[in-house]
This record gives sequence, C-alpha cells and structure tokens, in this order.
Amino acid sequence: MVMHDAAKQVVALAGMVAAVIAVIAIGEVDRAARGRAAAVPWQQVETGDDHIGPIELAHELLRARSEVTLIDVRPREEFERFHLPGALSMTVPDLVGERGAAALAAGPRLVVIYSNGAAHPAQAWVELQRRGYDNVRVLDGGLDAFRLQVLTPPSLRSDLDAATQDAHSGFFAVCQRAFLGSFEPAPVSTWASDPPHLVAPCVVSPSWLAQRLATVVVLDVRARSAYDAAHVEDSVHVPLSSLRSRHGDRDLMLLPAEVLAATFGALGIALDTPVAIVAADRVQDAALAALALLRTGHTAVAIVEGGVLRWAAEGLPLDEETVTPTKVVHGVRDGADDFTIGIDEVARLVQQGAVAIVDVRTPEQFHGTAGSEARRGHIPGAYNRPLDRDTRGGAFAALDDVVAGYAALGVDGTRPTIVTCRTGHQAAATFFLLRYLRGQERVKWFNGSFTEWAERTDLPVATGGVE
Repeated sequence: MVMHDAAKQVVALAGMVAAVIAVIAIGEVDRAARGRAAAVPWQQVETGDDHIGPIELAHELLRARSEVTLIDVRPREEFERFHLPGALSMTVPDLVGERGAAALAAGPRLVVIYSNGAAHPAQAWVELQRRGYDNVRVLDGGLDAFRLQVLTPPSLRSDLDAATQDAHSGFFAVCQRAFLGSFEPAPVSTWASDPPHLVAPCVVSPSWLAQRLATVVVLDVRARSAYDAAHVEDSVHVPLSSLRSRHGDRDLMLLPAEVLAATFGALGIALDTPVAIVAADRVQDAALAALALLRTGHTAVAIVEGGVLRWAAEGLPLDEETVTPTKVVHGVRDGADDFTIGIDEVARLVQQGAVAIVDVRTPEQFHGTAGSEARRGHIPGAYNRPLDRDTRGGAFAALDDVVAGYAALGVDGTRPTIVTCRTGHQAAATFFLLRYLRGQERVKWFNGSFTEWAERTDLPVATGGVE
C-alpha cells in the first residue's frame, strides 16, 4: 500500500515537472532560435534523481543533518506553525533569486525543497536544474507525506499491518525526538560525570560519547528493529534476552559470568574495553546490560544519559549500517559479582529485620491488586518506590528528587539495602543509581526478585503496606 502510494506520488511529480518544463520550453523558443536552448532534465526525472521519499529523507537527516539543506517554500505563517528542524523559509521567487543563490553557495551535498505538495517545489527544481544545481531534490508528497510516513505513530496508520507497525515503532520514536523536538528536557541536575577516561560505572552525556566513538564500543540494547532503523554509528546490538535465562514466560536470571564473557567477546568487547550502553526511553534496559558486564568484572562501563532518543534530539548523527564486530577474548575477574544477593540470604535478612527492601514495581503490583507472579503482593516489610519516580525520559531523575525520596524511606546507605522488582530488570536501574551514582556500598540487587520469592511457598508474602 505504501509503495503503491509512493509510486503514484512519483508519477504525479513527474507529470508536474513535465508540465513546468513544457511551459519553460515555450518561453525559451527565442533562446533556441539563437542557439541557446534550455537543457531539459528528462534523464533525472526518469531515474528518480529529481525527488526523495520521506523515509529516505528521514534517514539522511538522522545520518548527517548538517549535510542536508532543507528549503520550505510554504507561506511564512505555515512555516512558523511547524517546519522540519533547520529548514529555511523561502518563497519560490526567493529561492531562484539572490537569497536562494546565497543559501546554495556553500554547495551542500543535498538540497531538499518541500511544501505541502509538489507543484511549487517542482517549479523551483526545474529552474535550479537549468542553473546547474544537480544536487536538488523535491520531497515526494511534501510535508503531508512526511507527517504520515515518518511522524505518525505506527499504531495509528491503517496502511501498515501489525508486523510492520511493530518494526516501524523504533524508527518512529527516534524521528519523533529528532524532528518534533518533543524530548523531555534534561533534569535540573544531570548525572553525567563525563570522565576523561572511562574506568568505573557511571553516566555519560551524548556529547561525551560523540567525541569518543573511535575509542569506545557502543552497545545498543533496544529492539532489533529499532537498531536496524537507526543507531549510533559503529554501535553493536545485543538483545537483553541473550544475557538472561528463560524462566517460564519471562527472562529472569543473568547468565553465569563465563557465558556473558563469551557473548561480549563475540561483540568485540575485551575485559578492559570502554563500553557505553544506549537504550531508548528505558534506563533499566541499559542498567541490566551494565550489570551483565559488571558480573564479569568489566568496570569500564557507562550508561548514556537519555540513550538514542536524546542523541537524536541533540542532532547527533545516526546510521543504519549493521556492524559486524571482530571477535575478541573477554575474560572474567574472580569475585567480580559482589552485588547480587540470593533468595536464601534475602530471606535470612528479612527474618532478622536487618535490611531495607526497596520494591520498585508499580503500587498495584506491590499492594497485590495486580501481578502475574505465583502469588501477589510483596516481601514483608518492603518499601515501595516505583521506578518511574527515579527515571525521566530515558535518564535518571534529578538528584534532589532522588535524595528526598529515599530520605523519606529512611534508605540512606547506613543499613543494608536490597532492591527488588518482578524479575530484577527494573531493579537493575535503581540498584545502579544507589550503588554507583549515589555511592551506597551496602546495597544489593535481588536478581530473582518477587517472581522467585512468590514461587517459594515457605516464604511469606504481604499485601497492602508502606509505600
């Protein structure tokens, strides 16, 4: 359906261009009589070099926005209501006049003219071709088609089947941040430490990573379809499911250190290789991969604040080329995993009342009114601190909010603390925050979390309780 519509747009555009060429050709009869007939760009029309599709343009902008000049020939009031980032507002007379010549003087790799449709851009294209600008394209279907194919949520598009909607969702998320500017602003206080050399677990900014792509391996933990659509240059993809074992209908335990080391080695990551992890809008995805690296003794690991979405929102380049890494040996340091706690030790500490349990699931799951575990509820005595209070738009929440929230719970690092959730996935983010960003050494991560606890019928489960 999409290809059919695109084909119709191309045919319509070619027809418009042909009409414009005919008009210009009539006006050029006197020049032809003097032996100076205008060059007719039929070959470019036939080969498609006169236009660019919305999806192709989106990829070009994500890859290198600075190499594309966008020219919006709609009326100024429409431009001010909405336009593509970085676009220049010009009428067609402006574009083919001195102002347009100044804008094109830099000789960018690609110039794209757009309006709501294709008629006015086609007129400008013909004139610019006549003047020797062969790097100019017209946006197929104009801004209306770009809105539909690039900026409309896949779930709202009736022209896509369910599988295509799912595959397009990651690309849409990146484009939304890059072209609509809808990314949440950074917290008042950022957690990015941006060290000169990456040696310990931390958070880094997208700009820090952009300056170090040649020396840092970028690990992308988003869905494969999202990675294929657009990713940080030279990043390698790893599915989170490859880091954990399957337990019933869900992934649960991190795999043994030796197995994880082999996985990372196959991705071109050695034990001392600096690694920056990018997710989408789920910090827990990046944190879980970070804990997998830390389990092997790999400490040169950072979470990129805001992930790929903030990277796109800041206009940093994205690529779509799949990276095939060169396999290396990734070793294991003995005793590296000093942060995971097993269920029997959790049960012993709970019975003694000698530990603070922080459950980061939703209040409904915590209280026992929702949940898919063997039993509903929570570990007796646990506090509920939902993950969404500690994360914002793919980054950790502001420092003041975090400090005040845990102070209210009495979780200040002076007593042993265990972080839990349903499977250990969300708890990974809270654990990373408390242990490596807040510096609380006496905090542990309960990998099996409430799924494992609820299956042990000899262990008590509470409902309701403290939030």
